[in-house]
Amino acid sequence: MGHRANLLLVDSKGYDLFYSHWCAITLPYDLFWGPDYAITFVCLQNQQTTDGWLDTVWAEGGAVVDVDRKQLLFFGGESILYHVPLRRVYLQLQQQTWPDWTVNWAFEGIIDLAEYVGVERKIVLSERDDEDQITRLDPPEERDWIQCVGTFQIQGNILHFPLSGLLEDYLMAGPHLLDDCQNQKAYSQFRYADWTTEFPTGGFHVDADQKIISFWNATDCPGLFNQVKAKWPDWNVNWAKDRFESQSELSHDSLIFHVPETDMLLSELEEMLLADHQPFDITKLADRLAEDNSTVQINPLALRDDHLTLDKRKRSQILRSALAAFRAAEH
Repeated sequence: MGHRANLLLVDSKGYDLFYSHWCAITLPYDLFWGPDYAITFVCLQNQQTTDGWLDTVWAEGGAVVDVDRKQLLFFGGESILYHVPLRRVYLQLQQQTWPDWTVNWAFEGIIDLAEYVGVERKIVLSERDDEDQITRLDPPEERDWIQCVGTFQIQGNILHFPLSGLLEDYLMAGPHLLDDCQNQKAYSQFRYADWTTEFPTGGFHVDADQKIISFWNATDCPGLFNQVKAKWPDWNVNWAKDRFESQSELSHDSLIFHVPETDMLLSELEEMLLADHQPFDITKLADRLAEDNSTVQINPLALRDDHLTLDKRKRSQILRSALAAFRAAEH
């Protein structure tokens, strides 16, 4: 149990590697307040040797803070990890608290962090299991179970399939995915907001006429592009990262996403950033399990949940300044 992350503090001499058992889910909160606070936060974590890297199975978040090149590269969180429009506004807002720094999202997660400091991707890459592939285009049992949309261009026609599985599991099926197009109900036009108020976590477009597959995704997808290329031999594979607009363009705007208003997204971010985040006390969970005569062993690293102490008044002050700068930049 945990939300594991690797954090790196980088300068011209090299990098220091840190580990946190819990902060992957709170990283957007922990890193928002500017470089000085972020550096202090990273140094609070458990320092590791250079073999203390998490792999793509266990790393749920992470960050590189490069103090010499003024670069911040990170991924993680909860809301912004899955919601692309929310993340875009967050990154624009965060840029106001990191002036003169370049702030980037790590689309390949821990791989991007490793390669930033010259560590080969094979050190952190764990290959996915082919058994997870989904070859059927079944619709969700309930409309609000939808997670992504597959669009297909076949003989000039665009077909839309609402899907409840994970994007990568459909992609790993390869061209066999085309076999089910005639078996399921397809839509000639699809408005995502008619099914759910949640924003999709990904989507893919299969152009069977030209043998091109394109996909986008919200979450980090370490190694997925190369794995998709291997599953779709003789096809051109395009990865649009988090550009969901690309799927609408490829479907000739017959796929319509509803993007919330910026003010609504800012309100959601303000609530997230001003909330009080309490350290997770795993000993309480262990005590409850022990009451059932269960044998409980706690990883010593799970006993630490080190967050930067920053009172709400100071956070409010920083956030107000960031919001003012954000709105000024919009006009």
